Amino acid sequence: MSLRIYNTLSRDVEDFSPLVPGHVRMYVCGMTIYDLCHIGHARMMMAFDVVQRWLRASGLRVTYVRNITDIDDKIIKRAVERGITIRALTDEMIAAMHQDIGALGIEPPSLEPRATEYVPQMLSMIGTLEKKAWPTGPPAAMSTTPSVNSRATASCRANRSTSCGPASAWRCWKARKTRWTSCSGSQPRTANPRTPSGTAPPWATTTAWAGPDGILSARP
Repeated sequence: MSLRIYNTLSRDVEDFSPLVPGHVRMYVCGMTIYDLCHIGHARMMMAFDVVQRWLRASGLRVTYVRNITDIDDKIIKRAVERGITIRALTDEMIAAMHQDIGALGIEPPSLEPRATEYVPQMLSMIGTLEKKAWPTGPPAAMSTTPSVNSRATASCRANRSTSCGPASAWRCWKARKTRWTSCSGSQPRTANPRTPSGTAPPWATTTAWAGPDGILSARP
């Protein structure tokens, strides 16, 4: 039985074929460990555990990487609340996570890098993106898809912004759980993003994809 998955580059369902014959390199975004894992985390890790097991059973070599996000606003806030260091908090939660997934029979990944150990590499990747004409703003706002850019700009203007290009339009929408602000960052609106007066624009939920050549595109 062949594995058919959605290829974000071609935007079609295709037979899976690893870039390196016989070797699958699989990266999964792991936990942000500011608290104990819940059932949703367990479901995600179990799902990808099944995938990597199936690939191995199919005779493929698998390098399975699942990162740990060990620095985040929530982590900092929780460490301050508990009066402990960030490292103490993250070490505690990582140990608890390992205990929980072990009890569920989930196999550990091949590699489990902590985000704080790879900041220079992240900065290098960001630098590469900047050289490929992505100077500011998340890729969803600076999309190669014209319809996404136009919706972003129109939404920005509709919210009384003063400077509305794709990058500045993104800055109008900080996040789903935050408030609208003008492009200049002044006088934030207090409307809830899910109320009629502050509905999240369609492009706010756009997902960005990167192809092998590093070119980014967005798909609503």
